[in-house]
Amino acid sequence: MTICGTCQGVMSAANLRLKTEPGTLDRINVLLAPEGLAYHGHVQVKHLLWIVVRDIGLARLGDLVSVPMRDFRIAPFYGCYILRPSWDLGFDDPENPQSLERVIKAVGGEPVAYAGRTKCCGFPIILEKEAIAVAMAGMHMKEAKEQGADLW
Repeated sequence: MTICGTCQGVMSAANLRLKTEPGTLDRINVLLAPEGLAYHGHVQVKHLLWIVVRDIGLARLGDLVSVPMRDFRIAPFYGCYILRPSWDLGFDDPENPQSLERVIKAVGGEPVAYAGRTKCCGFPIILEKEAIAVAMAGMHMKEAKEQGADLW
């Protein structure tokens, strides 16, 4: 499980390669062997959002809330990796996702619509182009705030 959309995307892509590309798993296991480790390809990478929505369920989540967030307008943020590649992940609609909006409603909040919710946050390039990465994240937060979000 991961809480990071970028990590989920990278780990899912690597896991898919290990499971589908001939010889890749064998090459990795040769490198792991001196440490007494082996990968068998049985891991399913899951993002916390998927666990909340699919495994726990929104009804159960709502039942667990002791202090509803009804005073807050919350801007959901998916980023670019948590939903893609959609043909492999199959979680939510990558063009118009609704899972975070449903989570926000389940905890009593009001979701705020804004265009940047499915765009890159900039994290994947932060080490190489810090100013651009920070500007990307800032642009999304500014847009969410302009649309009335209290939280992002």
